[in-house]
Amino acid sequence: MLIRTYAASVALIVMSSASFAQSVNPGVAQLALEAGVNPGAYSQAQLVELRDAQRDNDAERVAFILSQSASTSNATLSSSSQPAQGVAQLAKLAGVEPGAYTQSELIRLRDAQINNHPDVVSYILSHEDRMDANGASAGKEQLAKLAGVNASDYTLAQLTDMTTITRND
Repeated sequence: MLIRTYAASVALIVMSSASFAQSVNPGVAQLALEAGVNPGAYSQAQLVELRDAQRDNDAERVAFILSQSASTSNATLSSSSQPAQGVAQLAKLAGVEPGAYTQSELIRLRDAQINNHPDVVSYILSHEDRMDANGASAGKEQLAKLAGVNASDYTLAQLTDMTTITRND
């Protein structure tokens, strides 16, 4: 707990620099600091893999990931291409087509693959979590149910307002 607090404090101090903010995404910087490496030296996908390898005490995988820094460094990429490159690399690690899944889905997918959860992998690959038959997300359906209305008749913002008003009454 103390280490995470320290890492977060260090990340905030480092991120206050204007030049740093332009070159490395704050979330990637935090992952790098938690993994004990320099921000900007590894892609987001590599940092997630490194964190998982460290958590699993897999010294061989840690060594392999650390050896990849020079050849795939984000420092050589423009700041606008970093997120796209990281997501594409994460998709490659997960064995799916880049652009077919969100960054969040890719992280969940990769975690399920590493932890051997085939049901979760199948669920994410099926896109069942995205939309229902009416084109409404599960979250939108839940808000509509709370408000007692049909999800497809309202926008997400309208449903949020309805549920907020309902809770305050």
